[in-house]
Amino acid sequence: GALIDGGSFWDGASFDETATISTGVAVIAWLANINAVILVFNLLPAFPLDGGRIARAIAWRVSGNRDRATIFAARLGQGFAYAFIAIGILLALTGSLFSGVWLALIGWMLAGSARESANRSRVNTRLGGLRVADVMDAEPVAIPAAATVARALDEYFLRYRFPWFPVVDAGGRFLGLVNRGAADAVPELDRASRTVGEIVAADGSPGQTVSSEEPLGELLANVELRRLGGLPALDADGRLAGIVTVEQVGRALRDAAA
Repeated sequence: GALIDGGSFWDGASFDETATISTGVAVIAWLANINAVILVFNLLPAFPLDGGRIARAIAWRVSGNRDRATIFAARLGQGFAYAFIAIGILLALTGSLFSGVWLALIGWMLAGSARESANRSRVNTRLGGLRVADVMDAEPVAIPAAATVARALDEYFLRYRFPWFPVVDAGGRFLGLVNRGAADAVPELDRASRTVGEIVAADGSPGQTVSSEEPLGELLANVELRRLGGLPALDADGRLAGIVTVEQVGRALRDAAA
């Protein structure tokens, strides 16, 4: 009886081990299949997927026009998106509710992204190739990094009433933004000794910039431009070239539509 019971124990243990291995293999196979599906999906010529970007690059090379190529690739993307939505609805109506809804949702998101890309390119076309440099204020007011906080408050914030200023070094290179709150936060006794460069480092706001050569239409989707009301425009060497504002971009759009 003990031998039989022992044999049953080992048989059960072997079965459990085999089941565990089988489950692990199944999970690995499932993950591999999911990755393969994602890879194939991403290579579809549907902008803004990777395959759509490849299609845009080919169309750009053929046409020589980036915006026209983007619109072409975005239309491909919209075509695939609407196909996904239609297939998803069909699947949902024929019993595969989860798969159908999931596929339709993917199609809906893809269609929205493609539409946004196409609209942005149409705006770029309508703007006639205008760059940030064509509309920006090319003589911006900037605070030297070596200026004291007291000077920044007296000669810049109190004088111009701007909420923030770009800060530059002696060579005109952009270091970051400094806002009124950061200046006011410095204790009054320290304002004559602490520099604006120190506030910029503590404020952590560098990087909120655009290139002066950037197409103006690209700024329409820039969240920081809307939040700050304007952005520093830098040249290829990182020097401050100007300030571009929401009003300047809006004026250019109105002129282009006229």
